[in-house]
Amino acid sequence: ELLVSGGIKDTEVAVEYLEKINQRSQYMTEAISRQFSVADSINSSKLTYSQLDLISLVGQAASDMQAAAEEQGVRIQVISPEQHIFMQGDAYLLSRVLYNLLENALKYMGRPGVITIRVLLQGDDVSLLVQDDGLGLSPEETAHIFEPNYQGSNHTVGQGYGLHLVRCAIESHGGTVSAQSALGRGMGIFMTLPRSPKSA
Repeated sequence: ELLVSGGIKDTEVAVEYLEKINQRSQYMTEAISRQFSVADSINSSKLTYSQLDLISLVGQAASDMQAAAEEQGVRIQVISPEQHIFMQGDAYLLSRVLYNLLENALKYMGRPGVITIRVLLQGDDVSLLVQDDGLGLSPEETAHIFEPNYQGSNHTVGQGYGLHLVRCAIESHGGTVSAQSALGRGMGIFMTLPRSPKSA
Protein backbone atom coordinates (compact mmCIF):
# COMPACT_ATOMS: atom_id res chain seq x y z
CA GLU A 1 0.00 0.00 0.00
CA LEU A 2 2.88 2.36 0.75
CA LEU A 3 4.45 1.66 -2.64
CA VAL A 4 1.16 2.15 -4.48
CA SER A 5 0.40 5.42 -2.66
CA GLY A 6 3.90 6.78 -3.26
CA GLY A 7 4.55 6.96 0.47
CA ILE A 8 8.07 5.57 0.05
CA LYS A 9 10.28 8.18 -1.59
CA ASP A 10 13.65 6.50 -1.02
CA THR A 11 14.40 4.34 -4.07
CA GLU A 12 16.63 1.92 -2.18
CA VAL A 13 13.94 1.32 0.44
CA ALA A 14 11.33 0.81 -2.28
CA VAL A 15 13.55 -1.78 -4.00
CA GLU A 16 14.07 -3.55 -0.67
CA TYR A 17 10.30 -3.73 -0.12
CA LEU A 18 9.75 -5.04 -3.66
CA GLU A 19 12.39 -7.73 -3.17
CA LYS A 20 10.66 -8.87 0.02
CA ILE A 21 7.28 -8.91 -1.73
CA ASN A 22 8.76 -10.91 -4.60
CA GLN A 23 10.36 -13.45 -2.26
CA ARG A 24 7.15 -13.87 -0.29
CA SER A 25 5.09 -14.22 -3.47
CA GLN A 26 7.38 -16.99 -4.73
CA TYR A 27 7.11 -18.77 -1.39
CA MET A 28 3.31 -18.55 -1.39
CA THR A 29 3.08 -19.70 -5.02
CA GLU A 30 5.22 -22.75 -4.28
CA ALA A 31 3.31 -23.50 -1.09
CA ILE A 32 -0.01 -23.43 -2.94
CA SER A 33 1.41 -25.55 -5.75
CA ARG A 34 2.63 -28.12 -3.24
CA GLN A 35 -0.75 -28.20 -1.56
CA PHE A 36 -2.55 -29.08 -4.78
CA SER A 37 0.15 -31.01 -6.58
CA VAL A 38 -0.67 -34.54 -5.49
CA ALA A 39 -3.13 -36.17 -7.88
CA ASP A 40 -5.13 -37.72 -5.03
CA SER A 41 -5.97 -34.25 -3.72
CA ILE A 42 -7.86 -33.35 -6.90
CA ASN A 43 -10.57 -35.66 -8.13
CA SER A 44 -14.08 -35.27 -9.46
CA SER A 45 -15.72 -36.08 -6.12
CA LYS A 46 -14.04 -33.06 -4.50
CA LEU A 47 -14.90 -30.46 -7.15
CA THR A 48 -17.34 -27.67 -6.38
CA TYR A 49 -19.38 -27.41 -9.57
CA SER A 50 -21.21 -24.24 -10.52
CA GLN A 51 -22.44 -22.56 -13.68
CA LEU A 52 -19.61 -20.40 -15.04
CA ASP A 53 -18.78 -18.40 -18.14
CA LEU A 54 -15.46 -19.75 -19.41
CA ILE A 55 -14.90 -16.71 -21.65
CA SER A 56 -15.26 -14.43 -18.62
CA LEU A 57 -12.90 -16.62 -16.58
CA VAL A 58 -10.27 -16.55 -19.33
CA GLY A 59 -10.67 -12.81 -19.83
CA GLN A 60 -10.22 -12.11 -16.12
CA ALA A 61 -7.02 -14.18 -15.93
CA ALA A 62 -5.61 -12.49 -19.03
CA SER A 63 -6.46 -9.05 -17.67
CA ASP A 64 -4.92 -9.81 -14.26
CA MET A 65 -1.68 -11.02 -15.85
CA GLN A 66 -1.38 -8.30 -18.51
CA ALA A 67 0.65 -5.84 -16.41
CA ALA A 68 3.23 -8.50 -15.52
CA ALA A 69 3.34 -9.55 -19.16
CA GLU A 70 3.91 -6.02 -20.43
CA GLU A 71 6.94 -5.68 -18.16
CA GLN A 72 8.49 -8.52 -20.17
CA GLY A 73 7.41 -7.16 -23.52
CA VAL A 74 4.68 -9.79 -23.83
CA ARG A 75 1.08 -9.25 -24.96
CA ILE A 76 -1.75 -11.57 -23.91
CA GLN A 77 -4.65 -11.96 -26.33
CA VAL A 78 -7.88 -13.95 -26.08
CA ILE A 79 -9.46 -15.22 -29.30
CA SER A 80 -12.89 -16.83 -29.49
CA PRO A 81 -15.84 -16.61 -31.89
CA GLU A 82 -18.12 -16.81 -28.85
CA GLN A 83 -18.88 -13.96 -26.46
CA HIS A 84 -19.94 -16.39 -23.74
CA ILE A 85 -19.44 -20.10 -23.16
CA PHE A 86 -21.40 -21.37 -20.18
CA MET A 87 -20.42 -24.64 -18.58
CA GLN A 88 -20.41 -26.55 -15.30
CA GLY A 89 -17.06 -26.57 -13.52
CA ASP A 90 -15.05 -25.70 -10.46
CA ALA A 91 -14.41 -21.99 -11.04
CA TYR A 92 -11.57 -21.75 -8.52
CA LEU A 93 -9.68 -24.72 -9.92
CA LEU A 94 -10.12 -23.66 -13.55
CA SER A 95 -8.92 -20.17 -12.64
CA ARG A 96 -5.81 -21.71 -11.07
CA VAL A 97 -5.22 -23.62 -14.31
CA LEU A 98 -5.32 -20.41 -16.33
CA TYR A 99 -3.09 -18.45 -13.96
CA ASN A 100 -0.59 -21.32 -13.79
CA LEU A 101 -0.40 -21.58 -17.57
CA LEU A 102 0.06 -17.83 -18.02
CA GLU A 103 2.65 -17.63 -15.24
CA ASN A 104 4.49 -20.60 -16.74
CA ALA A 105 4.49 -19.07 -20.21
CA LEU A 106 5.84 -15.76 -18.90
CA LYS A 107 8.51 -17.56 -16.89
CA TYR A 108 9.82 -19.63 -19.79
CA MET A 109 9.16 -17.64 -22.98
CA GLY A 110 12.65 -16.18 -22.79
CA ARG A 111 11.89 -13.27 -25.13
CA PRO A 112 9.19 -10.67 -25.91
CA GLY A 113 6.20 -11.95 -27.82
CA VAL A 114 2.55 -12.94 -27.63
CA ILE A 115 0.58 -15.41 -25.54
CA THR A 116 -2.63 -16.41 -27.28
CA ILE A 117 -5.57 -18.10 -25.55
CA ARG A 118 -8.05 -19.63 -28.02
CA VAL A 119 -11.43 -20.86 -26.80
CA LEU A 120 -13.72 -22.87 -29.10
CA LEU A 121 -16.97 -24.75 -28.77
CA GLN A 122 -16.81 -28.30 -30.13
CA GLY A 123 -20.18 -29.95 -29.66
CA ASP A 124 -20.61 -30.78 -25.99
CA ASP A 125 -16.99 -29.89 -25.26
CA VAL A 126 -14.89 -26.76 -25.06
CA SER A 127 -11.33 -26.63 -26.39
CA LEU A 128 -8.73 -24.33 -24.88
CA LEU A 129 -5.31 -23.57 -26.31
CA VAL A 130 -2.69 -21.50 -24.50
CA GLN A 131 0.07 -20.81 -27.03
CA ASP A 132 3.19 -18.69 -26.66
CA ASP A 133 5.84 -17.83 -29.23
CA GLY A 134 8.79 -18.16 -26.88
CA LEU A 135 11.91 -20.30 -27.00
CA GLY A 136 10.06 -23.59 -26.52
CA LEU A 137 11.37 -27.00 -25.52
CA SER A 138 12.46 -30.07 -27.40
CA PRO A 139 9.70 -32.64 -28.07
CA GLU A 140 11.58 -35.08 -25.81
CA GLU A 141 11.37 -32.72 -22.83
CA THR A 142 7.83 -31.59 -23.67
CA ALA A 143 6.63 -35.18 -23.23
CA HIS A 144 7.45 -34.97 -19.51
CA ILE A 145 6.26 -31.49 -18.52
CA PHE A 146 3.06 -32.68 -16.78
CA GLU A 147 4.95 -35.04 -14.49
CA PRO A 148 5.27 -33.95 -10.82
CA ASN A 149 8.61 -32.37 -9.95
CA TYR A 150 9.75 -32.35 -13.59
CA GLN A 151 12.17 -29.52 -14.34
CA GLY A 152 13.37 -29.08 -17.90
CA SER A 153 16.60 -27.64 -19.23
CA ASN A 154 15.02 -24.17 -19.16
CA HIS A 155 14.24 -24.39 -15.41
CA THR A 156 14.47 -21.11 -13.49
CA VAL A 157 12.54 -21.16 -10.19
CA GLY A 158 9.80 -23.32 -8.72
CA GLN A 159 9.39 -26.97 -7.84
CA GLY A 160 7.82 -28.32 -11.03
CA TYR A 161 4.28 -28.70 -9.65
CA GLY A 162 2.39 -26.13 -11.74
CA LEU A 163 1.74 -28.15 -14.90
CA HIS A 164 1.07 -31.28 -12.85
CA LEU A 165 -1.70 -29.32 -11.12
CA VAL A 166 -3.02 -28.30 -14.54
CA ARG A 167 -3.19 -31.92 -15.69
CA CYS A 168 -4.90 -33.09 -12.47
CA ALA A 169 -7.43 -30.25 -12.57
CA ILE A 170 -8.37 -30.79 -16.22
CA GLU A 171 -8.59 -34.56 -15.92
CA SER A 172 -10.69 -34.28 -12.75
CA HIS A 173 -13.22 -32.36 -14.87
CA GLY A 174 -13.30 -35.25 -17.34
CA GLY A 175 -11.12 -33.38 -19.81
CA THR A 176 -7.80 -33.96 -21.53
CA VAL A 177 -4.57 -31.97 -21.74
CA SER A 178 -1.50 -32.25 -23.95
CA ALA A 179 1.46 -30.13 -24.98
CA GLN A 180 3.31 -29.46 -28.20
CA SER A 181 6.60 -27.61 -28.56
CA ALA A 182 9.88 -27.42 -30.44
CA LEU A 183 13.02 -25.44 -29.81
CA GLY A 184 12.54 -21.86 -30.97
CA ARG A 185 8.85 -22.40 -31.78
CA GLY A 186 7.07 -21.70 -28.51
CA MET A 187 4.86 -23.91 -26.36
CA GLY A 188 1.24 -24.88 -26.86
CA ILE A 189 -0.96 -26.40 -24.13
CA PHE A 190 -4.10 -28.01 -25.56
CA MET A 191 -7.10 -28.78 -23.34
CA THR A 192 -10.62 -30.09 -23.79
CA LEU A 193 -13.36 -29.79 -21.17
CA PRO A 194 -16.91 -31.18 -21.14
CA ARG A 195 -19.50 -28.44 -20.70
CA SER A 196 -21.39 -30.65 -18.24
CA PRO A 197 -20.00 -33.21 -15.77
CA LYS A 198 -19.79 -36.67 -17.27
CA SER A 199 -21.65 -39.27 -15.27
CA ALA A 200 -19.59 -42.13 -13.93
